[in-house]
Amino acid sequence: MKRVFSILALLALSCGIAFAGGSQESTATAGNVKTLTIFINNTWYPTKTFTGIIPEQITKDTGVKLDPTIAVNDQQLGVMIASGSLPDLVYTPTLLGRLSDSNVSYDYQSLIKKYNVDWKISPEQRANALSFSTDGKLYTVLNHFATTAEWKKAPAWAVPIEPSLFLRKDLLDQLGNPPIHSLSDLTKVFAMVKAKWPNIIPFTFDYSWRFQVLQAWEGLPWTNNGTFVKQSDGSYQYSVMTRNYYNMLKLLNEWYQKGYMTADSFSATNTTALAPYEQGKAFSLSSCTQNNNASVQAYLTKVNPNYLSIESMPLSDNPYVSSDIGWSGTFITKNAKDPEAAIKFIAWMFTPKAQMLTQNGRAGIDYTTGPNGVPQFSAAWKEAVANGTQAQVYDPWFYLGGSAIDEAIGRIASLPNFQKYYQAPYEAINKQVVNHPWVSAALPKAGTDQRTIYDSLVAMIPNFEAKAIMSPTDAAFQQNYDAYMAAAKKAGVDQLDAYMSKMIPQVEQRYQTGTTN
Repeated sequence: MKRVFSILALLALSCGIAFAGGSQESTATAGNVKTLTIFINNTWYPTKTFTGIIPEQITKDTGVKLDPTIAVNDQQLGVMIASGSLPDLVYTPTLLGRLSDSNVSYDYQSLIKKYNVDWKISPEQRANALSFSTDGKLYTVLNHFATTAEWKKAPAWAVPIEPSLFLRKDLLDQLGNPPIHSLSDLTKVFAMVKAKWPNIIPFTFDYSWRFQVLQAWEGLPWTNNGTFVKQSDGSYQYSVMTRNYYNMLKLLNEWYQKGYMTADSFSATNTTALAPYEQGKAFSLSSCTQNNNASVQAYLTKVNPNYLSIESMPLSDNPYVSSDIGWSGTFITKNAKDPEAAIKFIAWMFTPKAQMLTQNGRAGIDYTTGPNGVPQFSAAWKEAVANGTQAQVYDPWFYLGGSAIDEAIGRIASLPNFQKYYQAPYEAINKQVVNHPWVSAALPKAGTDQRTIYDSLVAMIPNFEAKAIMSPTDAAFQQNYDAYMAAAKKAGVDQLDAYMSKMIPQVEQRYQTGTTN
């Protein structure tokens, strides 16, 4: 989220593209650059063009230039698949099952063999990708994947993109810095904020991250889609049916009834959800680790240079459990004009050199390697991070083969005031990181009855969750919660639990033994 492949001497002449082979470098000239079209299935993506310091260097090293199209809504890719109007490449975190189809995409393994690509895909990466395939063929490799053991080998402060709670340190100072060691303490601080500043919203949440930090602190695997929790008898239960989830909803309803959160947060869009916090009108924000706090701090500073956002220490000893199999996959569609160029380009993206370039810039210019392999960034890079211009100047968003650990180290090492405000909470979170990829890998395949049940449960969560949280009374909360549970039962959650209780141990064994077929 890695390998180097061989260069063919006549490649530049035969297909107009040059690649690195072994430890050598190759530089593209204006006459042999190959353009690949790519659809990026993320409406929020902060880049629209393949321009900037990093994309320019990618083209110099590979001879490839990307022509990106960014999704305008969540339905666009599905329509494109159905109509057959796909570009050369598709980069997406969703619809991986529909794209893992021999009628839609090329099989990586066949292309690697046909074009003699030197790329050794790990058993874990294979298992992750094969969880979406019904024919046993590999149609993608997901980026940004790392095992629990790999995270434990990283620097003590390196954390994945985990849920996190941002707090206004300047307001805490004015309150006398009351202790916040638990959710109970946090609730008390919300009351103090509400009493002292009636116009400040105590709690807001990011559109994507919603309540995931509370799920982690309540002892649940964190995900907006719901996941599966192992029971004492070895079976698995869908997380929204657990007592821990009920406790989280009950706490959020308490906050809502007391005015610590508002209905506006539930109707906010991806582009408006952060506004209250970024404009200095909120005390806390449920978001995520790495560079998101630095981003909102840049906005806060423009409002008032004295406004300061920090990240909370963990408010429980519960592990931060994810079932992460990687973030997004790149598919080479059957419309690809040059599948050879495409597979060699993607293989290069997974090499260590490319992973560092796409996320941290140019070696020796934008960063140098310091102690323990930690990048030491240039003043220009740090300034771009601090003032929010990194995406425009460098554009570190084309990390199709990105490494989760390299990303974490690079992003965190470049954070302003890292040691003062980030190191302690991140070291605490690192100790609690656990990844169980086999849970996600065991999810039912697209087109099956079990998948229909799962998809219907995922679809119902936002509305039922919001209705329960925004209940005006305790009695209304219980009524809405009971209706939520009844709807889940009607959708078939018990059948899904039985299926997953059977499948998860089988898939986990494949991960543990390294057998992925």
